[in-house]
Amino acid sequence: MRSGLSRHHFITSIAGEVMLHQPEILIVDDEPLNRKLLSARLSHANYTIFTASDGRDAIEKVYEKSPDLILLDIMMPVMDGYEVTRKLKADDKTKQIPIILITAMEEADFKTIGLEAGADEFLNKPVNMNELLSRVRSLLSLKEYNDRIMNLSKDDFSESTEKEKKSQKQKHLQS
Repeated sequence: MRSGLSRHHFITSIAGEVMLHQPEILIVDDEPLNRKLLSARLSHANYTIFTASDGRDAIEKVYEKSPDLILLDIMMPVMDGYEVTRKLKADDKTKQIPIILITAMEEADFKTIGLEAGADEFLNKPVNMNELLSRVRSLLSLKEYNDRIMNLSKDDFSESTEKEKKSQKQKHLQS
């Protein structure tokens, strides 16, 4: 890994220049201490953090800030983590955002429900910070790769459409 670039995504602006982007993580937990602990650890690892205290607030923040990754507690008032996951994964605008569900519950059924809802990973409380950082890095790398593929596909489609238009125009002019 190259020094200083491990926690940044490369993004290409509309003008075509390559820029660094510090990944943004949304932490959603109804317990203030949990939000504070996770925020402190991830901020120290050079991630930009913002938080929400319940599911409804989380959904609002996702649409407002478009995070690169979401850490989401399951058991919360207003709207639980499963419902948040289902809603975000059902929307084309948000379905590519990786979600790590966090829970104090040990039963396998809870993990199965979370994975069926669309979660990408699962962590148990108390969260092992080394495992958290490893999973965050892994999911952000995967998201960056997927984003690049999507951007290339869009560029290829645009180029293909332009070539098709030019070809149609030339055929029209020749006839």
